[in-house]
Amino acid sequence: MPLVFKRNIKQDAVALWQIDEKELSALENTLLESQRLGYSEVKSLLIKRQKIAVLVLLNQLLGKQVEVEYNADGKPNIKGIDVEVSMSHSQERVAVMLSPKKAGLDLQEIHPKIERIIHKFLSQEELDSLDEAYRVEHSHVFWCAKEALYKVYSKRGLIFSEQILITPFQYSDEGGVIQGKILAKGQEWNYQLKYEKIEGYMLVYLLND
Repeated sequence: MPLVFKRNIKQDAVALWQIDEKELSALENTLLESQRLGYSEVKSLLIKRQKIAVLVLLNQLLGKQVEVEYNADGKPNIKGIDVEVSMSHSQERVAVMLSPKKAGLDLQEIHPKIERIIHKFLSQEELDSLDEAYRVEHSHVFWCAKEALYKVYSKRGLIFSEQILITPFQYSDEGGVIQGKILAKGQEWNYQLKYEKIEGYMLVYLLND
């Protein structure tokens, strides 16, 4: 599958791929039978391609056949390997982050329909900070950043507009580094994230110390 990019950031790896349907069909044959059970009952062809792509690409990144397990909160873990993993997919692209520390990443195709739901995940301060010239792109950074932090926290029940907050920032098509925090159980956790606009998609991933 065409590799859009791979970033090695300190001890972490972030990779983005474009799914090639014909090539993916051949690569599926390299998967273990136990790996195929994870998508065998999926009816959507797009979702099935995305799941196959994630497995193939994890195999390639780690240099061995791996199995992905999920805990009760839906957090993915790679069986038998001490590494944190975060995965995301949107349309025909798949992104993966691997880290010995924390992993959180999200990918979304940029689309104006996000306007319908921004009131559900933005605080009033975040909403007021949107750059009207780049409102759609700016909104996607907020959304992807919150999704990435939700995956870092890896427990259900957070309210995006109240408990996952992104410090207002000036949007740039060139990308940038932003600050975010999670508020839960009387505690506060602060993080840095990187955002990149790549060929009609927005990608946001955690920056570990």
